[in-house]
Amino acid sequence: MKYIATLCFVLASLVSFGQFTIKPITVQSEGFDTELKFPVIVWPQQTALAARMNSQLLKVGLELPAESTTKQVQDAMQPWSAFDYSILLQSDKLFVIRLNRAGTHSIPNNVTFSFDARTGEAIDMNTVFNPRLSTIKKSLLDEWKNRIKGHLNDERGSEYKECLDQANQTSELAVTAMHFINNGIEFEGSCCLDVTSFMMEGNTRDPFSRSFDQLWFALSAYGLSYFKGPSPGGSVFNVVLHGTIDQKYPLSVILFPPKQGGEITGWEVYDKFGQNIQMKGSMEGNKLTLHELDATGKPQATLQGAWDGASWQGTFTNSKTGKVLSLQLSAQR
Repeated sequence: MKYIATLCFVLASLVSFGQFTIKPITVQSEGFDTELKFPVIVWPQQTALAARMNSQLLKVGLELPAESTTKQVQDAMQPWSAFDYSILLQSDKLFVIRLNRAGTHSIPNNVTFSFDARTGEAIDMNTVFNPRLSTIKKSLLDEWKNRIKGHLNDERGSEYKECLDQANQTSELAVTAMHFINNGIEFEGSCCLDVTSFMMEGNTRDPFSRSFDQLWFALSAYGLSYFKGPSPGGSVFNVVLHGTIDQKYPLSVILFPPKQGGEITGWEVYDKFGQNIQMKGSMEGNKLTLHELDATGKPQATLQGAWDGASWQGTFTNSKTGKVLSLQLSAQR
């Protein structure tokens, strides 16, 4: 492509990031005493993957087509008062890069990309999560409301009160962007005051962070692959199980490979509450026995049943009342 062919004329140092390097296109800004830098991914062994990532960077970062020349890139950077980049995460599965941009009055307008390092494709939030993402969005909205409440007595308290009224009329945060961080995901939301407040304070947005522990039940099998190793076909470990108790109480379960001694650990989340509950137990043959633990580590329920390689069916027994209900869970793959 013409864009790649012009890179040999760029006088810049190569920065290595494992399997590939970044060769920035640089230019001195015309209106400001700064150097502008646009990242170009160079990956001789995977030119198609590099081309996919570069195409997205150009399209979103500068509104340019993939075949743009170095001169076109330099010209497109000129309207910005600042333009640089930073690598946020690099692994054999993920590459996360942020374009650090500033426009009029030096107000930041950064944009972050999460790429699948295995394919070069930009990661789509809709493929990372299953419908239980709505539970995450509800928790993000609750966090946003609490942030607003912390400003009600500020100088601009009336604006925050109006913002809180708006937030109280919605059921979940409108997520506009996300990117991976170490062992988690950072979300950006469409919130009242996200520009007037947080831009003024020097940030493009005020992100919301969630760890894997808080996200796992809402991840698709594809999304889970970024956090956990592959699960062999038929294995009950490192896969998300969805189902019901008594065919009416939706829940999700994830179990981790046995530790020394054969003990199995895991988490359970009831859709209604969206909070992790610790589980411990064992597996003998195809029979699984897991204890649901309370905050003190005391068993409050026992989940038992047979695993057939795709589903776990059996019983749920309440430790306090002794009541036995049906249990049906299936693996999400």
